[in-house]
Amino acid sequence: MRILLIPSFNIINGRIHPYVPYGLLALQAISVDSKQFVVDIAEPPREMLAMTFSCSEEVSECFLEHTDTYGYDIYAISTICDSAHYSIDIAKQLKNLYPKSWVVMGGPYVTKLAESILAAFSFIDAIFVGEGEVSFQLLTNRPFNKSFPFDGIPGVRTRHATFISGNIIDELDLLPFITKAPDYFHFVNKVKEHDRDSFAIPLEATRGCPLQCSFCSTRQIWGSNVRRKSARRLLDEMRIINHVTQETFFSLIGDNVGVPVKQFMEFCDGMIKEGNLYKWAISLKLDWIKKEHLQKMWEAGCRGLFIGVESASQETLRKVNKSANLQKEIDAIKTAIELGFQVETSLIIGFPWETESDVKQTYDLHCDFLTLGARRSQVIILCPIPGTEIVKNQVVCFDKWNSNLNQDNITLSPHHVEMVKTHPELFAHFGHYKTPNIPRRILRAYRDAAAQVAGLHIKHNKKLVVAK
Repeated sequence: MRILLIPSFNIINGRIHPYVPYGLLALQAISVDSKQFVVDIAEPPREMLAMTFSCSEEVSECFLEHTDTYGYDIYAISTICDSAHYSIDIAKQLKNLYPKSWVVMGGPYVTKLAESILAAFSFIDAIFVGEGEVSFQLLTNRPFNKSFPFDGIPGVRTRHATFISGNIIDELDLLPFITKAPDYFHFVNKVKEHDRDSFAIPLEATRGCPLQCSFCSTRQIWGSNVRRKSARRLLDEMRIINHVTQETFFSLIGDNVGVPVKQFMEFCDGMIKEGNLYKWAISLKLDWIKKEHLQKMWEAGCRGLFIGVESASQETLRKVNKSANLQKEIDAIKTAIELGFQVETSLIIGFPWETESDVKQTYDLHCDFLTLGARRSQVIILCPIPGTEIVKNQVVCFDKWNSNLNQDNITLSPHHVEMVKTHPELFAHFGHYKTPNIPRRILRAYRDAAAQVAGLHIKHNKKLVVAK
């Protein structure tokens, strides 16, 4: 039996950008010892990488035209919000091509929307909800039921059986090494070729985030309890990867690696004790982190920090349930920059209650971070994410048929516009929040100005993360 895993597309300004599909590689790694399944991972064909797309229907058509999809029993498609319409197109066309095969989906986008997706699109047979490794391993290890292979698997939602919640993996050290996936180094090398100057090896470190931000979908997949790999486990993976690639810089995957602080400091102690020779970057919030914590992180090999500050308004942070002390966060960012960390910050404008004064404060903070020496900073317009708490309580408007989340700059075809109109609850990201206190054109002007300032900063102050 054969399974084809299909990654979601990463499209920027009409061009496909290759990436390491870590989640699908984890599924391939966990199923590599299966006696009855061969698991392959599709990749964007070179014809796609050479194209600049202008119409949304071209994307799935090009993928299917130039990808060998014949002969698989199951097509499993990964989804993220901004490219979900492409993934749904591919699912429909695969079902038309191979009606006797099964088409399933998984990933962040469909997890919260599983019932609605199955109700809306009859060509999708099942949805893997949340963490997929345990469910996928059960599928590939149990006898294959040709009549319908998914019923009764915890974590898989179907139309035919009562849903059984999937299992959260408490001990991440028990997961197989990502390097066990047969295609891992192939994808790493492909991405290195495409993005040599800024590439960092992705390596999962934690799952879960204790924050309850109403605009974010992270907890829907990973839950609120932070689980982390041990320092020894991560270093073992780093050594294997370094032996093959000679790479020494890693991007540790996890939405909030630095919490809880006590466990994170224990992790840093472990990295120091093990004699870490590698450097790494993480995403975290800094208002709980003191100077002595930053110094220990540096000793443990940390060199890069990504901080989602979100807003220059403490009141806005309160309204979106982000537990953060803004001034402490700003002070910690200053300290981190002074200590030599390569800091990247992210800010959001366009919250429904904001005034232009609020937006200007956030724009000014973005400029302040760059002036202080942040490596990068960005300002984005808040996008409605389907299934999140804030979407339920705010007005989403559909008029321009584009998304503040998407960076693809590809015009929606009439077919996709109709899809959004028919299922607005599934495609809220193609709308925008009503902002009665500030016109949309002003929001876009601040966003574009922030991007121009950041671009000039990068151009004139290029800094590489280096071992010191």
